[in-house]
Amino acid sequence: MSSESLAIQFTKSMENRTRLIPAAAAPTAELIADRMKEQSLEGRAFGNDRYDDEYVERYARRRQRRGLSTYPVEMRAGKKRIEKTRIEFTAGTGATIRFDDPEMAVVFRYHQEGITYSKAGFRQRSLFPASAESIDESLRRTIKELVFETMTK
Repeated sequence: MSSESLAIQFTKSMENRTRLIPAAAAPTAELIADRMKEQSLEGRAFGNDRYDDEYVERYARRRQRRGLSTYPVEMRAGKKRIEKTRIEFTAGTGATIRFDDPEMAVVFRYHQEGITYSKAGFRQRSLFPASAESIDESLRRTIKELVFETMTK
């Protein structure tokens, strides 16, 4: 193999890598946002991440009086603000999933990180994967396909 062909191969490889983030980040974030909405509706998290799927008894009674579901915790109370997300791409760094309602974004972050209540103790509802290992094989395969398509164009 000549040094020129190696240089050309290296250049092509680097060009593909610079296309990777713009081409794969937003679709990957969209896939994760969609999965987050599906799973939270079912009261579960990614992989083995923690998701406390029962409401505290007092809050469950309040929800019942309002005609809302009491099990599982689906992170939706009337307005379904968890459904309203957008993907923002930042050149060079990737994509971010944002909630349209900034006040609820703070609430969703508290649930993601966990909250310690005085009477109920620590409660957590992981909405997004805590690590790459939290992503199931089918979603991981889809993401790998996106990356592969981008790298081989």
